[in-house]
Amino acid sequence: MKKHFTVEKIIVYLFVVIFGIFATNQSINAYKESLLVDGYQFSVDGSTWFIVSAEEKDALDQFINDYQKVYLQNISSEATINDISFKQDVEITAIRTDADKLIPLVDAEQMITANDKEAEYYTVVKGDSMWAIAENLGISFTTFVDLNPDVEPDKIWPGDQLLYSPADPKLDVQVKLESTVVEDIPYTTSYITDSSMYNSQYEVVTAGVNGQNEVTYNITMVNGYASTSEIASQVTLSVPTERVVKVGTKKTLTISNSQNYGVVKGTLSSGYGWRTDPISGSRAFHNGIDIAAPCGTSVYAYASGTVRETGWNSTRGNYIIIDHGDGLTTRYLHLSAILISEGDSISTGEEIGEVGKTGYATGCHLHFGVFQDDEVQNPFDYL
Repeated sequence: MKKHFTVEKIIVYLFVVIFGIFATNQSINAYKESLLVDGYQFSVDGSTWFIVSAEEKDALDQFINDYQKVYLQNISSEATINDISFKQDVEITAIRTDADKLIPLVDAEQMITANDKEAEYYTVVKGDSMWAIAENLGISFTTFVDLNPDVEPDKIWPGDQLLYSPADPKLDVQVKLESTVVEDIPYTTSYITDSSMYNSQYEVVTAGVNGQNEVTYNITMVNGYASTSEIASQVTLSVPTERVVKVGTKKTLTISNSQNYGVVKGTLSSGYGWRTDPISGSRAFHNGIDIAAPCGTSVYAYASGTVRETGWNSTRGNYIIIDHGDGLTTRYLHLSAILISEGDSISTGEEIGEVGKTGYATGCHLHFGVFQDDEVQNPFDYL
């Protein structure tokens, strides 16, 4: 007996088959879903690094927070931290995943703190100096000193470990901060001439007083080192008071223009006095002026006198000290060449050396300092 299928029966049959397949797939999907666990995926620049269990999410967040805070240690407590984060695009997202794709928290921590390159240290041996070590390692002396802020350049001992190449983390920690410091506004000096006095002699008629600026910096640090720094605002707290000085007119070298400071031709790169580091908050005194000029530029004696001392050390580099009499001495640091000897009698304007970048110097310049009775003076009061 033949069975006859109507269109209606065929449609019903197909519906039953399709529904059965759908129901089966739903059951399979439900079963697969029941095998998944909750986790958190850690991604860097769109690439998955690892997945931890949901139970370890809070511990992961705390570890990241503590790790990033390590990079706040050398920042002044007076600074305002606006943001601390990874420089890369890091995302932590909730997902459902296979249990065998989860990794222990300790392994995740090791991945976060791993370095592409480990820090490199030099072990000091007898006879070493920081200047010679830096030169042999092919890095600038200034960079070497900055990498070892707790080390006095003139006091290193055999066995000391000196950092010369910092670690390069796989994840860079970026700190954005705002630091407000008070900086001096140098006072200007006016002069009254006195033909009975030598140029090397002076008498203060009115003491000068520095003014003060309150300066706010926006600074970005990466892995503990300043990457960018810009002035956000500054407010004048007080204006400087002019200093009036009576000086002799008997011959010494003087400033003739902004490109000629008498003792050397160049441009002023650093003034005299106290300066505040906006990152560390510490203050340091610069006991002279720095005049930038090409290495090899002639350096001249400020006034006549006798060469008291010539030499070299890791801070001054090649240097000359001239005694002009009556307690007045001048110092010339970071020279590339010394053209006179201790005990020589020197005339005003005589060539005594050449500009260099020896010692604690970031570039070619002359550090010119003035001392009266071994007390540091502002060179601008003499030039």
